[in-house]
Amino acid sequence: MNVSCSIESTPYRTEPYLSTVGRKIKSLAMLPICLSLMNCSSFPEAWKDYKQIFIEEGRVIDTGNKRISHSEGQGYGMLLSVYFNDEHAFEEMWAWTKQNLQVRKDHLFSWLWAKGPNGSFEVMDTNNATDGDLLIAYSLFQASKQWNNESYSTIAKDISKSLRNTVLKKIQNNKYLLLPAEYGFQNNGLIAFNPSYQIMAAYDALSELESPNTWHKIQEDSLSLIKKSSNNAYGLPPDWAAVQTHTNGTSPVNPVSPWPDKSFYFGDEAIRVLLYQLWQQELTVTPHYLFDQYQLSGRISRYIPQKNNKHNQEAMAGYYAIVGMNAKRAGKTEIADQLLKKAKKILLKENNNYYSHTLYLLAISSNHWLAQ
Repeated sequence: MNVSCSIESTPYRTEPYLSTVGRKIKSLAMLPICLSLMNCSSFPEAWKDYKQIFIEEGRVIDTGNKRISHSEGQGYGMLLSVYFNDEHAFEEMWAWTKQNLQVRKDHLFSWLWAKGPNGSFEVMDTNNATDGDLLIAYSLFQASKQWNNESYSTIAKDISKSLRNTVLKKIQNNKYLLLPAEYGFQNNGLIAFNPSYQIMAAYDALSELESPNTWHKIQEDSLSLIKKSSNNAYGLPPDWAAVQTHTNGTSPVNPVSPWPDKSFYFGDEAIRVLLYQLWQQELTVTPHYLFDQYQLSGRISRYIPQKNNKHNQEAMAGYYAIVGMNAKRAGKTEIADQLLKKAKKILLKENNNYYSHTLYLLAISSNHWLAQ
């Protein structure tokens, strides 16, 4: 994707974020969840359909991406199985993930399972993806509580230690940040920052398992970076940005420049910032621009800003569900109901869209926290 554009610097409306070291962000801890967009009785069928379409013998299949599997998808699938109290599905997905992706020397996961030159599927990149590692660790943490299985929390603790030892980076002004992966995201005094790789609920969980001070600081500093990266005309974070590793000690950490060959738009990755913040007590970024866009035009764009016909695409159902749930959290009930209704309507046309269906289920499940 072309990253030559820049997001305008005029701030849109934003909201406060949590910034105290050690202050816990309430995460998804009480499961299973009663999902309220449809009747609760219908959701077991929705999960059954999801498994039939997107999961084969524990492997979560990205149908929109040459049927590959990745650590992120395994983490999502495992987490959804905890939501639906489906221990058998969880065990199958964890067994597949452990056997096929946890093949590195540490406790992290090779991120990509794809078709190789000989036509068979195999690990095609042993590099990790930090968000996938976090999602898997978080799902194991939740599973240990759901099914009273301490072995899962022990594994999550091992993953936590490996993340600290492998991808934790101290950057300018004594800030902590997790690299997106072990290799490939540091260059000439810059490191890549992906706001959607920062999962505060997972940081919360790992802080309960080991090194709480470190995970609280990672949480605080990543929240600060998300907030600063959203200080633009739209009040939305980009998919990717670049952060300086060192300064003269007085310059602020300011991720406002693009990372080479990555999207500097709010798009397919950054939408997950709005998803993950639904698992917190407070919203890090309130997407007023998207609320206003929908009210003015009756649609949400998949990419912000829109520079060409490709970027003028309408958002998927999963995006509408995420923005709708954010609207509920922001007290905008009427627009929330409209967005969620449209999400359901669009979803009916996206039978094989793995990403949209996954985001949709994860977004709707977060409704549990609206009652807290």
